[in-house]
Amino acid sequence: MKQKRNEIDKLKLLFVVPQLHGGGAERKVLEIINSLDYNKFEVDIVVWQRGRMYEKLRKGVNLYSYNYRNHKHNFAYFYEFLKIILKGFFLFRKYDLIISWIELFPTYLSFISAFLRHKKIIGVIHIVLSDWIKIMNAYKGHWFLIPKIYNKLDRVICVSNAVKEDLIKNFKINPSKIKVIYNPVNIEYINSLKKEEPVDFKFDENKDYILGIGRIDQQKGFDILIKAFEILCNVNERVELIILGRGKDEEILKEYTKKVNIADKVHFCGFKENPFSFLYRSTIFVSSSRVEGLSSVLLEAMACGIPIIGTDIPATREILENGEYGIIVPVNSPEKLAKAMKRLLEDKELQDKFRKAGYKRLLDFNKDRIVKEYEQLFIEVYKD
Repeated sequence: MKQKRNEIDKLKLLFVVPQLHGGGAERKVLEIINSLDYNKFEVDIVVWQRGRMYEKLRKGVNLYSYNYRNHKHNFAYFYEFLKIILKGFFLFRKYDLIISWIELFPTYLSFISAFLRHKKIIGVIHIVLSDWIKIMNAYKGHWFLIPKIYNKLDRVICVSNAVKEDLIKNFKINPSKIKVIYNPVNIEYINSLKKEEPVDFKFDENKDYILGIGRIDQQKGFDILIKAFEILCNVNERVELIILGRGKDEEILKEYTKKVNIADKVHFCGFKENPFSFLYRSTIFVSSSRVEGLSSVLLEAMACGIPIIGTDIPATREILENGEYGIIVPVNSPEKLAKAMKRLLEDKELQDKFRKAGYKRLLDFNKDRIVKEYEQLFIEVYKD
């Protein structure tokens, strides 16, 4: 039987995150953790691997690590997963609520630990899972595990309505368990950083720059962006392409740019602690993703006043409201993307329209309001 909580007691929260390497979901969990009301909550975080972003955690937040190691063999993976479950079992005992911030295996394992400890657990989903499983040719067992595990969680947070609809339609998740909370945008933080000089890159005022940001893999569609840029270069000699991020397809794409003789115009700049300085100085931002849950960088581009082109996937349509706040192009169509980039580069009035509209759209992603939604949900789940 649950012991009645004293009014002045703080709710003890533990966030479970695989790593803090600087991806969009990882930056958002730091924003949430650092912005919660610490008169109401005590907050700690456990990671599978530490990563570079841990220094940005608010003072007083304890950071634990499972010291997870990647392996090539299934038995070694099983051993690592068993260790995570056992470590979670012992760690979870002192917390009121567990928040598994990343979908699939991190949530599966956290659920087992929480179940054994009789602890309440919330899962957060940042991706349209059915599309992601197909496009990334992911583990087929997810089709079985997602409905089995997620229907047993105390609550499921989806970062967009697109993610919610996919869960209900394709995985039969109970709608009453699902709450949609958008990713927050910290405009003040972005404004404080966007005018800093970009690291290891010099912008030329006489050129136009198209910018893409994200993990360089099949999901993010940089292969399509580069092919579209190749087409664009045939009619525009002053445009260049910048890609921020790392990933397994990086070398393949670099070789392709050499093969088609555009390597001198495509800049692979790697991961940047401050992507906002690039967003602020670029001409157009392009999201070429094949699947997203809710693109944080799309919103951050709006905050930096850069016009946007995005692919026609549910989460991007939700942000851009079917073209009201940016141009939407078909997925996997370099020709249509090239045409849209050419149009937007040449139409200054359209650029200004999207810049102004973007600031208006950001009101729906206000950080303070969204943090309050999280706080209310944490208290509600604990009391249920």
